[in-house]
Amino acid sequence: MCVCISFIHSFIHSYISSRCPRFAFFHFSPHYYYYYYYYYYEYYLLDGKIKLWNTSSGFCYATLGGTAAGGSGAESSHTAPITAIEFSKSSVVLSASLDGTIKAHDLHRYRTFKTYTTPTPVQFLCLAIDPSGEIVCGGTMDPFHIYTWNIQTSRLLDVYTGHTGPVSSLKFQCNNGGVLASASWDGTVKLWDLYKDNVQTESLQHNSDIVCLTCSPNGKEICSGTIRGLLSFWDIESGKLKFELDGRRDIIGGRKHNDRMTASNNSSSHYFTSIAYSADGTCLLAGGNSKYVCIYEISQQILLKKFQVTFNRNLDGVLDEVRLILIYIEKLDGQQRERVGRFGCYFCVSRDDRCIPINVCRNY
Repeated sequence: MCVCISFIHSFIHSYISSRCPRFAFFHFSPHYYYYYYYYYYEYYLLDGKIKLWNTSSGFCYATLGGTAAGGSGAESSHTAPITAIEFSKSSVVLSASLDGTIKAHDLHRYRTFKTYTTPTPVQFLCLAIDPSGEIVCGGTMDPFHIYTWNIQTSRLLDVYTGHTGPVSSLKFQCNNGGVLASASWDGTVKLWDLYKDNVQTESLQHNSDIVCLTCSPNGKEICSGTIRGLLSFWDIESGKLKFELDGRRDIIGGRKHNDRMTASNNSSSHYFTSIAYSADGTCLLAGGNSKYVCIYEISQQILLKKFQVTFNRNLDGVLDEVRLILIYIEKLDGQQRERVGRFGCYFCVSRDDRCIPINVCRNY
């Protein structure tokens, strides 16, 4: 069941992210390990609120932030888009936002009970919680720092510096909660030991900006994704690159209505924005701004399966080619109207206000 849940995690993430620009990401509750009928996930709106959905019924049952969640209006909700979320416990969820705050929400009372802030104004891009649930970390867009707090006391513990670009992702090592991995747009993944001050930081160098990061269930391997569509697998103990997978051709999806270029030329759909290991660590699930979700077999280094999220042509980004045709029937003469009715031959209006066939209209 855990493998199925991992697939659903990446599947819905890619679907929501690529189909609906307002929806950035989501996260499953830890309840899926115990109760099937308590599955729920969240999606995030630009108004700074979090909605909780019950996946067994498909209904939204709570809104965190504002009066709908039992909060106190603007004080309990973020004032800017939410960029990250993590569960601390089954009843507590933390969210990071571009407003420079990290908030802790109680899922029993549906209210915000703690707010974590920084000495100077920042914008948070990512969030991570250690396995013990005692420390919360947030990565910022500027000044490229990583802040750590004690969850219970809300006290700022430390500020880690070293990145020269926005921190895009944070992950704790699964079997060693004291080691934090951070990915940045400066092209590096850094490993920090939060419990040892004098330990030198390990840096894994990439050739391009890093946008996503994940850690294997056994804690011995990390995978990072870059804007060039490469998935890099690193050995944590030795700090060496094991191998790379090129997923640019695998993730290329459909063309959106507002795109002024084809899908093959659109660089925003050529890389993964979300990756996750399967429960047994043998496969990697990857999705992005595309209609596809890819599953890679790690030991064989091959694409195991590529799923298309939907075939609904009404959704943006499903068609490989989008042709928006402007038809002015009132400008057609009688003969052209007859051709439209008999053969379905469409006409459009050129720049000099002439009606021309659609196969010629593309050149104008």
